Amino acid sequence: MTVQPDTARKILINDLIVGLKADGLWGKIDWLLLLASHDAQAARINVRVPTKIATAINAPTFTTDRGYQGNGVNAYLDAGEALNAPGNVYAQNSAHLLTYINAGPGGTPYDIGAIGNTNIRMQAEVSGSTENARINTGNSDSYTSTGPIGMRILSRTGAAAGDLYRDGVAKFGNTIGPSSATMTGNLNLLRGQAGAIQYSSSRLAVAGSGGGLTSIQAANFRSRLMTYLTAIGAN
Repeated sequence: MTVQPDTARKILINDLIVGLKADGLWGKIDWLLLLASHDAQAARINVRVPTKIATAINAPTFTTDRGYQGNGVNAYLDAGEALNAPGNVYAQNSAHLLTYINAGPGGTPYDIGAIGNTNIRMQAEVSGSTENARINTGNSDSYTSTGPIGMRILSRTGAAAGDLYRDGVAKFGNTIGPSSATMTGNLNLLRGQAGAIQYSSSRLAVAGSGGGLTSIQAANFRSRLMTYLTAIGAN
């Protein structure tokens, strides 16, 4: 880490990690990026495996303690590895994607996904529009959006089981599209693919991926992250 956080921030991060371990969530995480951070480089460090650092491509805008924002044209973050890279727990029938958006207009572009793969993606829409999401499937699941701001945890726990938790509320009734083995392409933030590659204008405060989460695990994960985000004013 190029710029160390102050003592108060170190305590917040430590408390988050301790809490995730206490909840049995640490082993479910491959990537956890606290994009709302004190420093742009620190924001791209994977909290779960600090030797892994996402790369900023085409200068997405970093705002201290708020996160990284896309430009809707060509800016994004690249994790540099596939979601199911060796050593990761993300798998065909056990997987999750996570975002917290604290600014942005909403709209069709995807906020997290894998390029070269249309089976992994999640978006934020304006209120009243339809939000689509896929996790290891060729079939989109959808719900009516209440606006772009908030936390989304998309989880697969079986061949056709899983849900999207929008600010803690399950949207798909624990049934999602049947899984596919296609999981190629690097994990990307602020862009995704649905035929053409799409770039987001959202600002992400947190993002991540890993193994499948039950409803209780998703709720606990959200609670821990919201404690951190609220403490720094990024919620």
